[in-house]
Amino acid sequence: IYFPGTTGFNAGHVVVYIDTSGSIGDHELTHFLSVIAGILTEAAPEVLQVGSCDTQAYPPHTMEEVCEIEQYVAEGGGGTYMPAIYKTLAEEDITPDVLIILTDGYTRWDVAPPYPVVVVSTTNKVCPYGETIRLDIDK
Repeated sequence: IYFPGTTGFNAGHVVVYIDTSGSIGDHELTHFLSVIAGILTEAAPEVLQVGSCDTQAYPPHTMEEVCEIEQYVAEGGGGTYMPAIYKTLAEEDITPDVLIILTDGYTRWDVAPPYPVVVVSTTNKVCPYGETIRLDIDK
């Protein structure tokens, strides 16, 4: 007997990075964590890793359940340089099926990495490669 399940899209290996520069406050971080919860529950990735980035990217942590998001502590708080993510992922030997960056978009982007990038931006700033999605958050 087969029963229907809620397995989502089985998104593969997803890496999400949160912008933790000085222009990102608690309000934005709360919304970013909600986006991550949605990815975990709706997209059902095989692997979900979450990291944070200001002028440097911190190695990502694997998350398997939504309750882990509440315990996640984002590192950083300085300037902004999102391409540092690509260097850290290369150093950690991580090649995701997709990289999702949650940011306000106030950064240099430099050269595209060798995997798909989706930028979720709280402003109208657009990444010159990949796909940029606007995230409207109420202040």
